[in-house]
Amino acid sequence: MPPQIQNMPPVYVQGATQTVFDPAPSMGKGMGKSRAVPPTMPPAPVAAAVPPTMPYEPPLAAPAPRPEEEPQREMIPLIPDKVEEDYTKWHNIRQFVAYMFTLTAFTVFAAPTIISIQLGMDNDAAFWIGQWGKVAIVVPIFLLGQHFYHIWMINNRRERRRYIFFIVPVIPAVLFMIIGGTYMSFARHLYGQLKSGDCTESGPTPGKFYVQRAYDEARAAYDQCLFRLQSDNLGQPLRRHPNLQSCNEWDDLLQREGNTAITPWKGHKVSPGTLRQHIPYNNHRWQYLANVEINHVCGGFCTPGPSLFVSYDHSGRQGGSCAQFIAFRFLSIMHWGTVLFTVGLIVILLAIPTYVMSRNFLNTMGYKSAAVIA
Repeated sequence: MPPQIQNMPPVYVQGATQTVFDPAPSMGKGMGKSRAVPPTMPPAPVAAAVPPTMPYEPPLAAPAPRPEEEPQREMIPLIPDKVEEDYTKWHNIRQFVAYMFTLTAFTVFAAPTIISIQLGMDNDAAFWIGQWGKVAIVVPIFLLGQHFYHIWMINNRRERRRYIFFIVPVIPAVLFMIIGGTYMSFARHLYGQLKSGDCTESGPTPGKFYVQRAYDEARAAYDQCLFRLQSDNLGQPLRRHPNLQSCNEWDDLLQREGNTAITPWKGHKVSPGTLRQHIPYNNHRWQYLANVEINHVCGGFCTPGPSLFVSYDHSGRQGGSCAQFIAFRFLSIMHWGTVLFTVGLIVILLAIPTYVMSRNFLNTMGYKSAAVIA
């Protein structure tokens, strides 16, 4: 057989029979002739021959989906144990910081609060300046309220704000600076005015004149009481001098003072040099004179005189004019006002830089700025 025929692949043709070449030689009759083979399989279409040297090309990949058709990524949840561990850790630290912050605030502001209340209750400071020191009673209430508010913020993650570490120390400090500065400045002024000999209604401190006039009215009633008692004693000197409060003339004086016509719903002018309003009637001035006589052991106000509300037997001595004693009392009031102002100023100077330096730590603990909405 020719070599061209040996190398050809078998080809299926359409029809009932198929002609094949038998490459092996035949020794019998009909050598080299074709023979018919019955078909054993259905006819197949003719396939093109593929050259053996052609490389294999893989099928083309499917086109990538467009971005809008990209499936959403599935969110991987955090590990519950880890979240619970971090929350417990920072929650305990925040609780500790809140309690220590409140305890420190109470410790720092305890002394100035007590000093302010004492100044507000002081007899001389309250009469000439006012009872402004009693305003400090709101400081412990404020600190207690901020503690409960702080605990509420800790338990509400979206409400944690770090401004509480700035407001809590600054507000009481500013209050003490105002109270201390008020008592300090007015006490310095009143020291000089009460020590001076000027006691006129047109002077820089007319309150001295009004107190002296109240003393003169009370002394007139007291002298009338002594004269009446001595007349009842048949003109003989009295073995013991009574207090003004035990005389009938005192009751008449109070009744006459109580009937003084005062225009209702009308304020009184403020006395120059003080923060106290000028009240025309003398009940509060007599009460002040009674307290001054027992506290400073004195009599009279601008000029010396006998004690009217405290007997000599009770005090043991007869003092000088009360204005001189009260003037030196205001040196002490000025000192404590300076202490209040200094404490408030030191707290502000320490609170502001401490807050600025601790902002990163507060952010780490979960506190946010007031401008950030969680």
